[in-house]
Order: sequence, then structure tokens, then C-alpha cells
Amino acid sequence: LTLVASLISMLLYAMVGLFGYLALGESVQSNVLLNLDISKVSSQTAMVAMLINVLLNFGVFSLCSLDSLQHLLFGRPL
Repeated sequence: LTLVASLISMLLYAMVGLFGYLALGESVQSNVLLNLDISKVSSQTAMVAMLINVLLNFGVFSLCSLDSLQHLLFGRPL
């Protein structure tokens, strides 16, 4: 099941990359937000959504590291 899920995920990523390349060509920037036209409301909405995503997920991503660090320093989990 894990192999099938990984293959499906790889296929979807490859398709998104291929269609993105076909739509934008070689003029694609390394950061997808740099390709957006900042004067459009839809582009501004995408940028704000990305900002909110990063802000809300930072705590979730750092929780495991903080828990391990606290356990190493103080001997008790969060």
C-alpha cells in the first residue's frame, strides 16, 4: 500500500511539474510566488494564503523538535 501511494504521489507531482512547465515555459522563477502578477487580486490572495499557511504550520513543524529538546535538557516531555 505504501509503494502504491508513493507511486501515485510521484505521478501527481510529475504531472503538475510537466503542466506547469508547458504553461509557463522556461521563464519560471525558483519561487512560484515570484511568477505571479502582483497587481491581480487572485495573486495577492495566493500570497496571503501562503503567508497564513507558513505562520499557522510553523508551530506544528517545530513541536517535535521542541519536545525532544525539552526531554534532553529537563528529562520531561512537553
